[in-house]
Amino acid sequence: FELSKKQAVFVGCLLCLNLEDKYHIIFTNRCLINLNTHELQAKALKQLHDKTADGGYIILIENIEQTYSNQNQLRVSVGLKKRSPDKFNLFIDEPKFIKHAKKNLNLLYVEDFASLHDIILYVLVPMINDGKVDYEHPVIIAATKLLLSNPQKFANSFGDFGQNRLYVFKKEVSNDQ
Repeated sequence: FELSKKQAVFVGCLLCLNLEDKYHIIFTNRCLINLNTHELQAKALKQLHDKTADGGYIILIENIEQTYSNQNQLRVSVGLKKRSPDKFNLFIDEPKFIKHAKKNLNLLYVEDFASLHDIILYVLVPMINDGKVDYEHPVIIAATKLLLSNPQKFANSFGDFGQNRLYVFKKEVSNDQ
């Protein structure tokens, strides 16, 4: 398997991307949550914006404070303890983040693809498993299979309880030319 320059994958510091080219699609997965302030997360998004070609897309999967809180409310309602993010993660404050993003990007799509999975994994399974999460529980395997085969028309049908959310942003064509 060989990548051309146009299909390259890069690893580096998100706060100081040293890339000459601009890209039509930039994708990250739980990347911004590894920055320890919301200001650094905003700076990183600006770096992604600057490296995106006009008309290009930024696709992010991130953990969100608000949906994580919703999940914890479900846990508490059935007598489970709240979960806490790992100390090296700072979940995205969605209202603040979206407000910042919309200064330079159009938000095209948000998907809560993990809500059903996370309700089962972090609420229902612990309810019947002495409070323990079990990633290999048969109902988790079944829920994953269901969600992977879920028709698009049912996207976002399971609420906003998943700790991960998918965002698709578009960088509009600049008028500065």
